[in-house]
Amino acid sequence: MPKNSAFLNTRSGTSLLLGACLIISGLTMFLVFMFAAIISKLLPKFDNKILSAIQNDR
Repeated sequence: MPKNSAFLNTRSGTSLLLGACLIISGLTMFLVFMFAAIISKLLPKFDNKILSAIQNDR
């Protein structure tokens, strides 16, 4: 039984795109966590209320 190569190429392309999106979103969440947990504590005080709340763990 012959396989439809166009379907396989589309499916693997979709899987590759989904995998790249998952890796990018995971890396973004990791970097945001690192900023909130560690890096913000090492920086001088922020004037912005949101960044100040993150820095002070509020």
